[in-house]
Amino acid sequence: MTARLMLLLALALTASAQHTFDLAGADDPQPVDGMVSNSVTQLEVGWVGSNPVVWGSNSFGVLHSTDLGQTFQTYESVAIMPQEGGVSGLAVGDQLVAIATVIDTSIAGVQGAGGGIAYTLDQGSNWTWLPQPMDCYVEGASNNPADRIAVSCYDSSDTLEYIGTPTTTTVQNITYELSVEGDSAIWAASFAGGFRRYSLATGQWRNHVVDTTPSTRWPT
Repeated sequence: MTARLMLLLALALTASAQHTFDLAGADDPQPVDGMVSNSVTQLEVGWVGSNPVVWGSNSFGVLHSTDLGQTFQTYESVAIMPQEGGVSGLAVGDQLVAIATVIDTSIAGVQGAGGGIAYTLDQGSNWTWLPQPMDCYVEGASNNPADRIAVSCYDSSDTLEYIGTPTTTTVQNITYELSVEGDSAIWAASFAGGFRRYSLATGQWRNHVVDTTPSTRWPT
């Protein structure tokens, strides 16, 4: 891999770095009592031992109940992501709980943009936020925009993964469906953003092509 490609890829990886929010910290926003809003978009039931835990979502954040819905707490989105937004997707596993977020844009006629994915492994005490997954462009040697290639932003190996139909913006790249794979991975399906898997072990997204044009390995 050339030094130029390595530099551009390093910048892309830096831009996509995750951030962890400790809600138990004295200076951090705490979950608030109640549902904040009477709108609920999703409900999922998880378990802590033999005790059921109800998770939900709405336009303000994530709902959490440990008494079968008699009382709720709300983890407001501003506490678990850099920009205030709503929750567009929710998935609950044994320990891993993941949410997808959506934020407003200033573009006329555009409904919104992907606000990133956040997850917790300790029932909401700590949340790790990931920027909205997308692909990156790498300039060719000629610096001609027509020679750009789209690659995975998250592949730090010596070979780049070429993306035939890239997603290089968060606008309309909104995740509406999430699933968790045990406590080790998050699957995300996004409008205008494709189908991707995030590994907690490697901290990387992988673009999974679902049409008949698979991605190929781009030579160094």
